[in-house]
Amino acid sequence: ETADGTATAGEDYVAASGTLTYEAGEQVKTVTVRTLRDRTVEGRETLTLRARSTTLNIVQAHRLQRGAIRQTPLAAAAIVSDPGDDRTYGSGDTVRVRLTFSGAVDVNTAGGTPRLKIKMDPDYGEKWAAYESGSGTALLDFAFPVAAPNLAPRGIAVLGITLEANGGTLRRAGTTDDMALDHAGLGHDTNHKVDHRAGTAPELASAGVAGTALTLTFDEALDGASAPAGSAFTVTATPSGGEARNVAGTGTAAFDADGRTVTVTLAGAVAPGETASVGYAVPQASPLRGVSGQAVAAFSGQAASNAAPDTAAPALASASVDGAALTLTFDEVLDPASAPAGSAFTVTATPEGGGEARSVAGTGTAAFDDTGRIVTVALAEAVAPGETLAAANATADTTAPALAQASVNGAALILTFGEALDATSAPAGSAFTVTATPEGGGEARSVAGTGTAAFDDTGHIVTVALAEAV
Repeated sequence: ETADGTATAGEDYVAASGTLTYEAGEQVKTVTVRTLRDRTVEGRETLTLRARSTTLNIVQAHRLQRGAIRQTPLAAAAIVSDPGDDRTYGSGDTVRVRLTFSGAVDVNTAGGTPRLKIKMDPDYGEKWAAYESGSGTALLDFAFPVAAPNLAPRGIAVLGITLEANGGTLRRAGTTDDMALDHAGLGHDTNHKVDHRAGTAPELASAGVAGTALTLTFDEALDGASAPAGSAFTVTATPSGGEARNVAGTGTAAFDADGRTVTVTLAGAVAPGETASVGYAVPQASPLRGVSGQAVAAFSGQAASNAAPDTAAPALASASVDGAALTLTFDEVLDPASAPAGSAFTVTATPEGGGEARSVAGTGTAAFDDTGRIVTVALAEAVAPGETLAAANATADTTAPALAQASVNGAALILTFGEALDATSAPAGSAFTVTATPEGGGEARSVAGTGTAAFDDTGHIVTVALAEAV
């Protein structure tokens, strides 16, 4: 039977008694004594087990070390970190769990860091939260840093009785008495969800232009309620070998159904064949942001594909002759796999002073330089110094420029052609008419052009001022 030592029956343990029967040759028996928890922090306590042998009529009293009782109250658990207004921890955030004891605890991490387990949403596994702070107090904090691919859309849970010393020690403050590691658990809490993606701002995945339409695709959904002005976006369009120009966005950015794609209408069209890049300046009102509130950072010089087909044929920019070598420079890169015979080219040379002109044919095969824009042809004979020259390609361009697209921005009509036009032939604006029909099927009206048509630097784009805005 049990008897009190420094431990008290009913407070520290449940009194027990019974009969032990030893079989022949048996020397060891185990006695189980159930211990009780209380709310008082105490040191090591002992009880006594009395064994009476009726056969020998003797009483033996044994103080059993394995019957020692370590008193520590059950620790309460709580999640004390703040996930923010969206109740979600993102990548880089820290989940903190606090265990509260009724007395101070000394923590020593020299041999290892104590830890306890938390659990992601049921499908995403258990994680260790490592001891962070609180030694010398009754409040111990354990931390778990969120990183990819952590997800807990239904909230995290704290698993009860998972605290372990992990090589370190947890002792009653000021003593060498180890603390019991029992503690309460917590169920999945939707106020403490985890999504590793929530801690990062959306980033641009790709961009493209097609005429006056700029399309931006991001790596995660955006908040459709925060649509910036189109003027926050700028496209830089650079013709082959030409000077870059900036095209501003207009109106308000629009979102597609999944929230990842943004469309902006540009003030002017990007011509076929132009190289495009896009920039975004964060506006004060309605900046782009993710569904969790993280603002999209400003960016510039991001490459954008140009979906407008290049229907314009390369044009000769300049020609020169040096003896028997004809050099032709074009306004865009040519296909070096398509090298014509030199006989396709003819140089007309006129002697200085007005003598009779003569034709000099090319020979062999045309050769391309590394840029693909310069073609060299060997002539059948040299052109003499002082002769006046004219170079011709035997293949004539008989296709008239075609309209690729048209758009109206207020009182401005913008026309984009498939090849460069002759800027010295600018018609009157009255040669153009826009027919505008009100939304909902009202009566159509004609708006005439005014002034004189204007060409951009590429020669592909013509702008006409209208008599009134559409």
